[in-house]
Amino acid sequence: KKHLEKIYRKSALKLVQQGAKLVMLEPAAAAAADGQQTAAAEAAEASQDQQQQQTTADLLSSIDSSSKSSQSSSGSSSDATPSADTSDTSGANSTSSSTSAGNSEGSSGSDTSSSTQVVYGGDPINVTDGDLKEYVGLPPFAQDKFYDTTPVGVVVGLAWTAMGGATLYVEAAPIIEGADSKGRLMTTGQLGDVMKESASIAHTYARSFLHRKDLDNKFFEKTAVHVHVPAGATPKDGPSAGCTIITALLSLAQQRPVAAGLAMTGEVSLTGKVLPIGGVKEKLLAARRSGVTDIIFPLGNKREYEEVPADLKEGIKPHFVDNYDQVFALAFPDADSTSSDCSS
Repeated sequence: KKHLEKIYRKSALKLVQQGAKLVMLEPAAAAAADGQQTAAAEAAEASQDQQQQQTTADLLSSIDSSSKSSQSSSGSSSDATPSADTSDTSGANSTSSSTSAGNSEGSSGSDTSSSTQVVYGGDPINVTDGDLKEYVGLPPFAQDKFYDTTPVGVVVGLAWTAMGGATLYVEAAPIIEGADSKGRLMTTGQLGDVMKESASIAHTYARSFLHRKDLDNKFFEKTAVHVHVPAGATPKDGPSAGCTIITALLSLAQQRPVAAGLAMTGEVSLTGKVLPIGGVKEKLLAARRSGVTDIIFPLGNKREYEEVPADLKEGIKPHFVDNYDQVFALAFPDADSTSSDCSS
């Protein structure tokens, strides 16, 4: 609403700058305009009077019925009825009179505005998406999107924040060092203790998963890995990055990028169980800002997702998973996988 008001005010200013003027109408035109407004006011007043009369008639009918029934049972009750009748009628009449007075005041108060008119002969002012920065300023939230297409070793994660959620890119890269560094994991990005534990669990599970899927791939046995979560100046913590870190590590090990438009959230246990997370609504908001089309959620969050308003879910396809095999099948649809179908 505030943004619309800003647009209207700035549009009005531009009209004035481009020659719009407020002019006095000719007496005949002003009289015609006044006559139209007076007729409209009289019609509205007549309609209100009619409604008041109908209400008064209904009230009198109700009182008469009550009076007759009272007379049959007690003579004293009928004596009190006329006074009530008179007071109610006078109250209705006074209400009608005050309404008429109010309408006449409103009619007379509009006489001044009816004698002026805005005259503008320039081009119309059109406000498009490209003009919003000029009219209402910068968007309240900066777009979180870093990559148009995520490269190998990079996966989009989702985080809860008090400002409506955020996307977190998890990046994995090999460390070129000596033989003593084989199999080591290094993390950066100002991660908290909980998120460091998630990274450690993810590294262990990714090595086990790759060994089960591709015995010939010795990447983790021969290479140290660096996992980073931009931006480094922002502290990050929470138990919902397991899926994202595992997928980034497997993307690097296989030299295969994840599916386009995909984001994910969910913690993973050492056995591959995907655990529920918090902030479903906030994470959906973050996904919309970054142009995400598909989101992987833990199956345990399906009910919370269904309670989110439909307009926030529009254009985003959810995938609910219970184990990491299902995450892998969605992230790498072109890879051979024996995972079961996931709920969506």
